[in-house]
Amino acid sequence: MAHYMVVSNNQYTWKDILSGCFLQIVEAGTAIEAVNKVKQGIDYIRAYAVGQVHPHANSCDGAGIGITPFAPVPDFPDFEFEVMDKEKGVHIRNYDYILRVHKLYADYTKLTTKRLFVVGLGVGGLMECPETSIDAPIEVIEATTYYEAVDIYNAKYKCYFFFGRVAAEIDDNYKPFNFHRDAKMGDVLDAMEKYRKTHQVVPVPTSEMFDLMCQGSSELKPNKTVIDGVPIDAVYKTVAEDLLKKMKANEEGLVGVKCKVELDDGRVVNIFASEDDDVVCVRRSDIQKAINDLDEAAK
Repeated sequence: MAHYMVVSNNQYTWKDILSGCFLQIVEAGTAIEAVNKVKQGIDYIRAYAVGQVHPHANSCDGAGIGITPFAPVPDFPDFEFEVMDKEKGVHIRNYDYILRVHKLYADYTKLTTKRLFVVGLGVGGLMECPETSIDAPIEVIEATTYYEAVDIYNAKYKCYFFFGRVAAEIDDNYKPFNFHRDAKMGDVLDAMEKYRKTHQVVPVPTSEMFDLMCQGSSELKPNKTVIDGVPIDAVYKTVAEDLLKKMKANEEGLVGVKCKVELDDGRVVNIFASEDDDVVCVRRSDIQKAINDLDEAAK
């Protein structure tokens, strides 16, 4: 048994298969079986399977960790899964449709967090070229899932014979892991370094960095202090943005942050508070001003 994403529509006019539709993730033996489960024998219900879902090992409802889009099953009127690319002069996959399937799946399953993947061109595996490798271009791709990262790469380079392959994933500390057997460490690190130069990469603070941030220091200089290779302003900005997203202000526009937080190693530190306070309150507007000031300082 597998899981399929099925879109359906009861309306007479339906020109765009991924717009104005109902969506379900259905467990079935084949894509057409999943469609028939949605239709339930009712002729006026039109339904199409648009991708196979890869469920998480602990998921009981099929809302898993990614989707592999495929051509609609059954055929959707006037739809083309392969389109002619005038620049290359060959037929390539309909990547606009493929990326929209990923977006539909992410919205349905509330996959909002972007992760980082190092992706390159997977070549080989043919009779005349049996050895496999991950070749250039190799770069860092932001995506909600492993499968979306590959298709973002494929769409960018209009892949049609060989396709993208994930060489490694990048964790919250901006360190590579889950290396593919064909990946070369040097290629992965080069891609990460190139990405770092054009993006603000802020790993999770180490315990030493965390202490210095929370306790404060006269040595911290705006837009100049760097700890473990990370500009401290960037870390502060990340913390401030996180506050605005997760904390609800009271009637006076104040948000409170707990202090005396115990770390994993047993040490107790204060977050945005003094030793004598249990909670410190700041105005949301002040946090937003701090973010704006950091943006200006970075220019």
